[in-house]
Amino acid sequence: MSTFSTTTPGARRLSITRADHVAIRVPDYDETIRFYTSKLGFQLEAEWTLGDAAPGVRLAYVRLGAFMIEVIGGAEPARVPSVSSASPAVRPDHRPGAASARTIPRTPR
Repeated sequence: MSTFSTTTPGARRLSITRADHVAIRVPDYDETIRFYTSKLGFQLEAEWTLGDAAPGVRLAYVRLGAFMIEVIGGAEPARVPSVSSASPAVRPDHRPGAASARTIPRTPR
């Protein structure tokens, strides 16, 4: 069993005992499905698309025992913005002596 702990004093610990599945983004959907089912013995559980919401994207669940992988393929993945184009709230602060990233003030609830 893995346990994730925050560094905040007095915070509750989050205990993770099992993940439902993991997702992988692949460049060749058909070859990935073929590899997992033919070479590694996974069973193809389901395949689907998101239609007009994500044209060209194909998804599947492959399972081996209790372990399941969500395969995501097709279409070009969205580009991750560079740090320089990120919101000012998440840009690194490069002033001498500054922390490696800016802290966003939290509003009390």
